[in-house]
Amino acid sequence: MARLTQARNGDKDILISALNGVRIQLPGLLSNGYIRFYPADGNPNETSLVRAASDANTVLFNSRQLGKFANLKTEIEKKIVTARTLVVPPPAVPATIDFDLLDQLNEQYKQGLISKAEWVSAKKRLLGL
Repeated sequence: MARLTQARNGDKDILISALNGVRIQLPGLLSNGYIRFYPADGNPNETSLVRAASDANTVLFNSRQLGKFANLKTEIEKKIVTARTLVVPPPAVPATIDFDLLDQLNEQYKQGLISKAEWVSAKKRLLGL
């Protein structure tokens, strides 16, 4: 059954700041579990395993991997909350560059609180690029 529910979707990158939530479905006796990522513009509808397998925002896992995926879900939820509280000034042409804010963003990136893509995007906004 597990082999039948696995799609070949490839890799996909989603920014933490673009996520609205994440949900985990526990594996059953004869079926895989899955973790599903909900983009901010997406609809968090419930779905079956077969539909989840073909969803580009879903990753399937087996019962041996459950602990790792549960930890992943917890860490992603923490980062979603952190990303929502991170406030970056609006993109205006700066008269001067706020190096203190650049340093703060750099520290958040080094600590893993924001992704590289989020760091680059915020840095470009601060530099007026």
